[in-house]
Amino acid sequence: MQDFINYANTQKHRGLNRPSEMILKSLIHQMVEENLLAYEDERLEEKHSDFRLLIEEYHDGILLFELTDNKVWSRAVRDTSGLEEYHANNSELFMWPERLDIAVYTCEDAKLAKKVKKGVKKGADIESMRRELIGERPLAIRTESALYPEGTNTWADTVFYAISKGTFNLNSKAPRFMTFEVGDEGIVLVDVRELVPPTPKSLEEARGQVIASYQDHLEKEWIMALRRKYPVEINTAVLYSIID
Repeated sequence: MQDFINYANTQKHRGLNRPSEMILKSLIHQMVEENLLAYEDERLEEKHSDFRLLIEEYHDGILLFELTDNKVWSRAVRDTSGLEEYHANNSELFMWPERLDIAVYTCEDAKLAKKVKKGVKKGADIESMRRELIGERPLAIRTESALYPEGTNTWADTVFYAISKGTFNLNSKAPRFMTFEVGDEGIVLVDVRELVPPTPKSLEEARGQVIASYQDHLEKEWIMALRRKYPVEINTAVLYSIID
């Protein structure tokens, strides 16, 4: 009786203009229905093995995810000193391929290209020259320079090809130029500064790769530690009985 009174006090009553007997029966029916559902809910895993196995699978999956995140994924991101040490000890895993150090000057005509080429030879500041012209001739000179691996820049790839065919000599005196005509009057000067051999990437240059590799390393160490602590024993008789 007291359980019903407590239940009734927690409900929001509607239709209070109905007869009190009807309100009472409605509350009793509602309480019985909710209690039956709660009773069944508590015994779902006990009565339905498929549901129990599914819940266990979800439970184990979530537990494994949280453990892996703590032991591997988040740890690799948080463990700054460990990441730095792993990178230092495995620098050969994170290498730049062979790269060309080039500067590309796209000039609007041959006269300007000649001036740029002369300026490069004398060590002049080509960027200053470009800024002087940009007001009246915004496309007079366009510049780009970087270290390019093969397959990442059209002009660098052209130089790579020429080197492989022996038509461009890297041993000649710097600055070394390859010249190309573009459009109606445009000239592209490629100043080939150096062919850089494969070199290790810095941690900042390869951070994503290093973190992924460090995560693999941590996961392998964790699995090995678990196997040492909890040796796996296979019951071959049971295994073969399943196969048969």
